[in-house]
Amino acid sequence: MELIVSHPSAGPVVGDYLAADAKALDFFGGHFTSFDAFAEKARRVDGRFDRAARERAVEAIITPEGADPARLEHFVEQGGCPDSTAARSTASTRRSRPCASPRLSKPG
Repeated sequence: MELIVSHPSAGPVVGDYLAADAKALDFFGGHFTSFDAFAEKARRVDGRFDRAARERAVEAIITPEGADPARLEHFVEQGGCPDSTAARSTASTRRSRPCASPRLSKPG
């Protein structure tokens, strides 16, 4: 087996984005490594994702046997950014994460 590792080569805009070129960042709305860009995007998504949209999202999730459905119910009721493990994990007590919350702060 041969494993070849390289940077994405989808075109110059991808290289500019990975290099954090200012024009590419303006186009994409920030760099994926920027916490501030993530927080801003999360706030914008949270503002568009109302209760009806959260209900539709939960309906699209296949909840496996043994999962904790209360976590998804919490997401519908409280909003936030859903955790991808919300439907699967029974051991975790985490809930959906607030996207637009003032508690969203830079990691320590």
